[in-house]
Amino acid sequence: MIFSEEIKKTTALLNLDSKFIGSGVIFLNKDKLYFITAGHNVYGKEFDKTWKKEQFSIVINGSIPIPIKEICGDVEFAKKNDIVILELKKTPSHDLKQFISIKFATIPKNPVHNLILRGKYSNVKDIVNKSKIYYDQLNDQNNNQFLVNIPKDQLINSSFSSGSEWLGGMSGSGLFYDNYSKIICAGILIEIKDKGDNGKLLIAGISCLKELVDDIDIIDSHDLDLDTKFSSRMLLKIIEDVDVEVIREWEEKVENNPQLYFINKKLEQIYPPSELLKNKIRVIKTLISGINFLELELKNNEQLYNNYYSAYSVYDVSEDKTSYVNSKKEAKEFLDKMTDKYEKYLEVQLSDKIDVSIIKLLTSYGISNWISNCSLDFLKDE
Repeated sequence: MIFSEEIKKTTALLNLDSKFIGSGVIFLNKDKLYFITAGHNVYGKEFDKTWKKEQFSIVINGSIPIPIKEICGDVEFAKKNDIVILELKKTPSHDLKQFISIKFATIPKNPVHNLILRGKYSNVKDIVNKSKIYYDQLNDQNNNQFLVNIPKDQLINSSFSSGSEWLGGMSGSGLFYDNYSKIICAGILIEIKDKGDNGKLLIAGISCLKELVDDIDIIDSHDLDLDTKFSSRMLLKIIEDVDVEVIREWEEKVENNPQLYFINKKLEQIYPPSELLKNKIRVIKTLISGINFLELELKNNEQLYNNYYSAYSVYDVSEDKTSYVNSKKEAKEFLDKMTDKYEKYLEVQLSDKIDVSIIKLLTSYGISNWISNCSLDFLKDE
């Protein structure tokens, strides 16, 4: 996580009669200090407890407890959404500079977003991070709540006990995007489903809080799909996911036989036998990575996808990709010159819109695609 130091300022603990009962997100909004946590942390699991603000306090980094000024909303709102927002008292004992303003987002429905959960549970001293969390689906009973997937080993302790018992206190933990220079909260934890056996967490979304604090800054999660910094980080994940097994499965598919034939044929014209396998793997990996990036990532931005596709199509139609050569050396020189020329072309067309690492992938994808469909051809110079 690239903002590890800043995110520490967002996590606070909820105490009832000086005893820790849950986690939450603390933040500044304008000149007010707020704390978000699970509704049942305040009103009890059956939402039948009487709210007495004097019994509750907020603690951050083991500091002097922060008193609560008021709860926004009522028990009915908390029961419906299982989320509450508390306004805290500003006191001389607490320097507001230790707190920060953060952004919030609507439900992160794009499953390629990597999310991180930050909070504390009863059996550990320190606040912990749970990572590699991804969106699963909306809650059938409440569209302001959603399920996420988490590796089950993160819900198992050293005694191999799973479930919510030993994770008591995690309710209210903030769910954050793990891909940005900005801190963006996507929701708070309200339940570990089926005692953690299925690796699913139930999260309360933030949007409903607009009913209580209308000037809270909530971003449409679709806008985050267009962030180029996010795209470049997702690019790395997409490339890493194309491993040896994925490449082997691609080679074994009958529908890929024509492409595989041309890949082998063209590479034999460029590289010596000792270099063929390495470069075949590279071309296939680039093909799969490029297609996955276009379909899973770039298509989230329709305008940017169309800009790329138009640039690719124009170059494909207008550029002569055939070379007359007498040796592998001449074929390699032509390939290198064409790669360089195409990359510079894409930079002119797209560099103001996307990261340079993405342009390099799109360049390699275009070249690999032309190799695999015989658009790029080497003829003997007679």
